Amino acid sequence: MEDNVLGEYSFANYYEINIKVPSRLRNQTVIHEIFHMSFTLQSPYGVFMHMNRRLSTVDGRFAYINSVLADHCRKAQEAACIFAEIAHIICTQSFKTATCFIQELRTDNKEYYNYLKPLCPFFRFLEENTDSIANYKLPVSKMLNLITSIVLHSLDVDLTQLPPDVFRKEKVLNRCISENVCPNRIFRDTTKQVLEVLCLDTTPEEIHKKLQNFFADREPTHLEAKLRLMQKKCKHFFARLYYHSETCSVLEDILADFKIEAIDPLDIIGRGIPTTGNTQYPIIRSNAEEIIKHSKNTGALFVLGDTESCVSQFNILPGRIDLPPTLLFITFLDYKQKQQYAVSLGLKQAEQLCKAVASPIIVSYSFYPTMPQMLLHTFHSPVFCYCDRSYINAVQVIQRYTDTEKNCQIISYKNESLSFEVLLIEIESGIYFLLPMMELSVFLLSRDIQNGTLKLKKSLTVDDSLLSAVDTVINSIFYY
Repeated sequence: MEDNVLGEYSFANYYEINIKVPSRLRNQTVIHEIFHMSFTLQSPYGVFMHMNRRLSTVDGRFAYINSVLADHCRKAQEAACIFAEIAHIICTQSFKTATCFIQELRTDNKEYYNYLKPLCPFFRFLEENTDSIANYKLPVSKMLNLITSIVLHSLDVDLTQLPPDVFRKEKVLNRCISENVCPNRIFRDTTKQVLEVLCLDTTPEEIHKKLQNFFADREPTHLEAKLRLMQKKCKHFFARLYYHSETCSVLEDILADFKIEAIDPLDIIGRGIPTTGNTQYPIIRSNAEEIIKHSKNTGALFVLGDTESCVSQFNILPGRIDLPPTLLFITFLDYKQKQQYAVSLGLKQAEQLCKAVASPIIVSYSFYPTMPQMLLHTFHSPVFCYCDRSYINAVQVIQRYTDTEKNCQIISYKNESLSFEVLLIEIESGIYFLLPMMELSVFLLSRDIQNGTLKLKKSLTVDDSLLSAVDTVINSIFYY
């Protein structure tokens, strides 16, 4: 994510929020990305993109497909997501404040104002707009539902009906979508038709009836049965598209494990990941002696994993590396010098390095379960099992570490220019599970503790020493 981007959704099962979003825009930004995610994961067009994105992480030949498809649904998605932001402003502040926000867009952000323009006429039909004399009006919540129905109808496009060969060339795909099944065009036409109904010179009851009839023949795109059917069709389609892939067996495993389900609105809130646009520090090839010297500065030691786990974590194909399977990859991140020092060591050397370093040690949650015990229990510094998932996607990981009740605490990083939370769980003495998460996810965490989904109690004592270590880890993770 670039530093000036507030939030981003990349057709995955999570969305990202820049931790440096100004306080006045935080909730709006979350709402914006939540709607992007909802439209994607609850529409046939979006399911297709979601599945292709996952396959593209292993075989990048068809990564351009999502770029093309995103272009052809961007106007529909962005218009509705900005409308959702404005609906939030109206509900929490006032219609007048919302009109000021729209004017700010018009002056300072013409790109996003142009996305919103097709929906501007709908503001005339809001109950909250007391200056309007429109014959028919809806409260903003119901108007947002109407806009959502228009977008879901626009994305109710089954791309598996097209021949796979259409997707093998970017220009052919772009032309085919433009001419036949473009969500942006469907959105434009549907918006005009709905506005025509709203503008009818008849009774409010008749307009309401016509709006109901307008969508009555359009099957809801968010029904779980329809999504499951779309999932089945996509799996068959992509098996044909990626047929001659060098990673065919890996792709088959991805397709077999891929599941589409209707999403609980509360769970969508918990799918946000705090992130930053800060640039990753340059990596310098080093050795254990140099890392020990640099570790006297402020930073953290990352034990990335052995060869096998790194292959899995970073999507490296096994055939492309020729290293001993027991070799450990380690980096020291010095965030004062803004450098990373990397080394690959055998187990004995890694043990000696970790003993000599006083800095906090960070281990990926995916490597921690298989980490050699002789290495894990020789650390003199706090060890942090770092999870980079969204809260909802981390619940199952947390459950693996909490078969018995564990102590936890929430550490808040919040001011006018920064906002996120850190869940800290004491797995065992000196070893902590660490999950950065969005502020709204704290509500879901409390719910899951209360209903017994997670065996946690918020009774972990975080003294100055531990807090300092957590600060160092967070600075290192976010290159802050």
